[in-house]
Amino acid sequence: MPADKLSLRETLLKRSSKALGIDTSYFFGNSFLLVLNQVFGALKAFLVSLLFANLAPKELFGEYVFVSALLSIAYLFAFPGMQVAIVQAIAKNKDGTFMLALKEIYKWSWLGSLFLVGSALYSYVQHDSFSIALICIVLAVLFPPFSVSGLFRGYYVGRKQFTTYFYISSLLIFLSLVMIGAVLLWYQDLFLLIVPFVVAQALIGAYLNHIAIPRVIRSKASVPKNISFGKKISIAELIYSLILKLDRPIVAILGFEQLAIYSIITLLPNQPKIMFSSLKPLYLPKLAEVKIRRKDFLLHIFKFFIMAIGIIALYSIVARFLFITFYPEYVDYTWLSVLFAISIVNIPRPLIMAVFQHRLSHRKINALNGSAAIVSIVSLLALVQFGLLGVVIARIIGRFYEVGSALVVFLYASK
Repeated sequence: MPADKLSLRETLLKRSSKALGIDTSYFFGNSFLLVLNQVFGALKAFLVSLLFANLAPKELFGEYVFVSALLSIAYLFAFPGMQVAIVQAIAKNKDGTFMLALKEIYKWSWLGSLFLVGSALYSYVQHDSFSIALICIVLAVLFPPFSVSGLFRGYYVGRKQFTTYFYISSLLIFLSLVMIGAVLLWYQDLFLLIVPFVVAQALIGAYLNHIAIPRVIRSKASVPKNISFGKKISIAELIYSLILKLDRPIVAILGFEQLAIYSIITLLPNQPKIMFSSLKPLYLPKLAEVKIRRKDFLLHIFKFFIMAIGIIALYSIVARFLFITFYPEYVDYTWLSVLFAISIVNIPRPLIMAVFQHRLSHRKINALNGSAAIVSIVSLLALVQFGLLGVVIARIIGRFYEVGSALVVFLYASK
């Protein structure tokens, strides 16, 4: 009986791998909790939007989104690519690399603090908001310990302790939801919505980085070149990561209420992109093969495009119902959300870019990311004057360029 069950399991995994073009055995063996954590993150974003949409005025929601966007941009200066370097080093039992990375991020965290100070001045001058300026100054002070609070992820993933990683990340998500919900119910104060959680995450990160992880470090050996590698990855992806986060500060030019509306209309259509990006690890075992047939890979991309079209069609049908049910205050903007859903067409891009990591030079990857950044930013700045409709069109243009340029380069390089 056990043999039959195993045979059935292997058969199902084999068939699903063939149908989807992914290594489902690898997925359920190693990556499931990592992907589930991404799902929980998406669920958190949805629940936070529900809390704000139904408990808070649009102005407060827009201010929260604006400050959160500034903090996430500041985090880009904390070398997020260092996570990759840590995973690689820890997997080779070079645990000392973790402490080296910790010190390196601390050393350069002043860049993020400087950005937040500049954001405080911008908020005060552009938006005439002393409260946001004050919050940015406080965040600038807290940024050094906050910048390394997520470094534990690299260590536990490198050790393949996915369960520990999942529990800690889930705890942070749950803590964030509870704190936001409590503040919205009783105080509705922007400072209390943001600063206490940043402090809590910094404290949890400090415990993990300086007490919990050092206790279990197996070796003090380190790989200094991995630190340099992590910095290079971060710098290379800085521009592209920046465009993913700059839209909100740009939309804030229209006012915080408009930013709140923009956040709602883009939230649901953005989830397929986030989900498919999180599925990239499932393709890595196959992409690491010496040879990959161009015809087969194009078939997988075609499947993704068909899936994207299906998702767009389905969302256009159910969008109004979803808005009436979950976002009644925003139902008049459903049409903008449906229009923005067209951008889902770019979900094959993470897969194509994963191939580039194995087949092409970093110069071509950087060129694609850089050109995508230019197209997106120029489109946003040119069309924001036409309100939310202009912003949505700009985002669609950017997304089409992202997937189109990546596909063209792939086709040219794989001849």
